[in-house]
Amino acid sequence: MSDADHVKTAYVTDEELARLSSLHSGYRFERVKGELIVRTPVKKYSGYLESEYLLLVGEWSKKNNAEVYGSSAGFKLPNGDMRSPDVAVLLPNHPFYGKKVEEFIQGAPDFLIEIRSDSDSLSALKEKMAEWVENGCRLAVLIDHFNRNGYVYRADGSVTEYPYEATITGEEVLAGFSFCPAEVDR
Repeated sequence: MSDADHVKTAYVTDEELARLSSLHSGYRFERVKGELIVRTPVKKYSGYLESEYLLLVGEWSKKNNAEVYGSSAGFKLPNGDMRSPDVAVLLPNHPFYGKKVEEFIQGAPDFLIEIRSDSDSLSALKEKMAEWVENGCRLAVLIDHFNRNGYVYRADGSVTEYPYEATITGEEVLAGFSFCPAEVDR
C-alpha cells in the first residue's frame, strides 16, 4: 500500500501497539502478519466520506441497538492481526458488545465499511476485505469512489461488485440498512 509505511519488526504486542497509538495520535497503526503498518491521516475528501458513512451507519445503529465504531477502533482478529476499518458495527450477539473496557475489540466486527483513499492500493484493500471475512466479519463493504463502484464481501466467501449508482444493503446482517454510494459522494 502506498499510503502506509511497512516496518519490519519483531512481533508488536497489543500493549506496544496501544502505546504507539497514544504517543502518535496523528497516525493509525495496524499489525499484519507481525508487521507494523503506519498510516498517515487521510486527505480531505476521503475524510469527508468516512464521516458520511459513519453518520449513516450510526443512525441505523442507534435505531437497532447496535454499536458503531470509527477508524480509530482496533480489532484483534483470530489470526493475530490488528486491523481498523473505516466504519464498524457490533451487533448485540457479538462477544464484545456492551463491554465498557479499554482494550482492543476481540474478533472482527459483524459489519464494516472500508473507503478507498487516493493512496490506497485496490488490490491490497481487496486482500484486507477477504481477511476481514475469513476472520469472522459477516458482511464487509468496500467503496471505491475513484473507479465508482462498490464490493460486498460475505461470510460465505462470495463477493459482488456493484456500480456506484446501485443501492447496497446491509442484507440480513444490518436488516433495513441501505445506501447508494453515488448519493453519499455528492
